[in-house]
Amino acid sequence: MEFKLFIWMKSLQRCKMAEIKPLSNNENRVRLADVVPLDYPYAFYVYPTNRCNFKCNYCLHALDKETLKSRYDIDDTDLSLNTFEVALNGLKEDGRKLKSVIFVGQGEPLLNRDLPAMISLTMRSGITEHAEVITNGSLLTPDVSDKLISAGLSILKISVQGVTTEKYKSVCGVGLSINKLISNIEYYYSHKLPNQQMYIKTMDVALDDGDEQLFFDMFNPISDRIHIENVKPVYDGVAYKENPSAVVESRYGDIHRPRKVCPPCFFQITIFPDGGVCHCETIYKPQHLGNVNEKTMLEMWRSEKVKDFWRGMLKYGKDHFPGCAACCAPDDCSRPEDTLDDDAMQILTRMNGDDDNGQ
Repeated sequence: MEFKLFIWMKSLQRCKMAEIKPLSNNENRVRLADVVPLDYPYAFYVYPTNRCNFKCNYCLHALDKETLKSRYDIDDTDLSLNTFEVALNGLKEDGRKLKSVIFVGQGEPLLNRDLPAMISLTMRSGITEHAEVITNGSLLTPDVSDKLISAGLSILKISVQGVTTEKYKSVCGVGLSINKLISNIEYYYSHKLPNQQMYIKTMDVALDDGDEQLFFDMFNPISDRIHIENVKPVYDGVAYKENPSAVVESRYGDIHRPRKVCPPCFFQITIFPDGGVCHCETIYKPQHLGNVNEKTMLEMWRSEKVKDFWRGMLKYGKDHFPGCAACCAPDDCSRPEDTLDDDAMQILTRMNGDDDNGQ
């Protein structure tokens, strides 16, 4: 009764309700096939840490540490503030801006205590007007919220793993008070600036039958956008329900034919905690481009190594590359505007023509 009263009172305090729509940035997107190859990346993905305080049963952290290291080269490394600054400086170019900087990774970003400083550096650099963090929210104390807000964070995205304390224990293996989580989220929501956003989502596997409405009732009043995503077989080695089909559904609910060409590698660049760089943000790291302590981010992005990878992706598809063959990102988290399959040969011709013209 006390919990329901809390939610009811907060609902009365806020007239507007959250939008029920996917948390991906789908506003003002251009058709990717019309603009690639890109001389400058759209998105910079940052892995603040490989560590996580959860062991969600659909995530790679459900695996033991030995398997994480041998299969994914995952250990307990954190990204240092100095290495991040080197990477950020390596993306600076007069008049160029990233569309977004996303602090995410295969761990819990808030475990890295330098995260607010990284966000502040990003926003003060002028390299983007949009920085976001994707977190499980368990470490979002009022003090942490104040630091994130002060740093200028644009969007805080929180992945909720259930609507009860018992469900958190079942899904994540942790004893988390759902009431405490709600209280901390409400603090951020009520203290953030007007230009800052709070998005909340959960995965369908974190809800029991009949929990969908409860999820919306609980978090609608304290978020700007809310959504239930479909869990997909993201990690090789983690058990998922099989659902073979001639069409697939993304985590956002988009129905489409299976994609052969992977869109993210054409507009994303990622730094991992050790300073290593890849041109996609998946854990499979299909092509190691170098380290920010040896080359600048733009040198790596504009390298022949990247161009050759793009040509191979367009010509042969993702299954041609061992790291990509096991990855479901093209079908899981790519949006319809990013589909490249039908335009692959045209893009390849454009790339070859640009090279012939010395561009």
